[in-house]
Amino acid sequence: MTSILPKSALLAASALLLTACLGGGGGTSGGMGQLTLSVTDAPVASAEKVVVSFTGVAVKPESGAAIEFLFEEPREIDLLALTGSLHEVLLDGETVPAGRYEWIRLYGSRGPDTRDHHRGEHRDGRG
Repeated sequence: MTSILPKSALLAASALLLTACLGGGGGTSGGMGQLTLSVTDAPVASAEKVVVSFTGVAVKPESGAAIEFLFEEPREIDLLALTGSLHEVLLDGETVPAGRYEWIRLYGSRGPDTRDHHRGEHRDGRG
């Protein structure tokens, strides 16, 4: 089952880096830009693992329909392994229309050993 990751799972565990720019500089409409999206994490004292399974990304230009990037296989990422300047690239230089975007949506999948779209292992043994 594919669904949208809840905000709390990502906002509590990761920060998103989004870059969309027009190759030649400037912000003229009608051009194309490059989208690179990475995830990273801040240290969490009470968890040993925070694994999120990403299945895709969607972005919604201010004008026009949402653009989806679906992964062939889910990308399981342990966010706790990504602290400091470390990050994991989800999208790398994807071509998108230049301009303003209304939102970005991360898709995740539920695995057999997850309660939601992510799983965590706490130092005190809780799952």
